[in-house]
Amino acid sequence: MQTVDDARLLMRHVDPELGQPLPEKSYGGNCFIYDKERPDDPFHNFWVLMNIMFGFYEICICLPTDSAVICNGHS
Repeated sequence: MQTVDDARLLMRHVDPELGQPLPEKSYGGNCFIYDKERPDDPFHNFWVLMNIMFGFYEICICLPTDSAVICNGHS
């Protein structure tokens, strides 16, 4: 039987960067819609929010509909 540690070692052959500690990232920093500190893209937080909302829409609306069609065998 394969253990979790064995699977992790196996996956390192696929991608050698796996198993490395991830860099620290601030998730609760700046939540302004318009960020004047980023002149290159002041609406970057807005686009992230739109991506998240579209992802929830796709999961909640599109995927259950597609899976029902696939499971029922109707086209």
